[in-house]
Amino acid sequence: MNMHNARWTSLAVADVLHSSGRTIRSVAEETEIPYSTLRRKLASESAFTLSELYLLAGCLGVTPSRFLRPDSRAPVDAGGR
Repeated sequence: MNMHNARWTSLAVADVLHSSGRTIRSVAEETEIPYSTLRRKLASESAFTLSELYLLAGCLGVTPSRFLRPDSRAPVDAGGR
């Protein structure tokens, strides 16, 4: 993930977190992402991993794709090739 996409993702996660009314600490505890790591990634100091985005999506009640830029979502080959 390039830094432009990483920044977009950080803002998307922050937006969903804020809209949920949850605190960073409560989300960190539920997802088991260390609080300091979550704060650093929300500040775009490093990129979220796909595993972290999956955990955050489950915790916040959205699909993981909510955190990906629309133009970075690759179409899925329904034929499995």
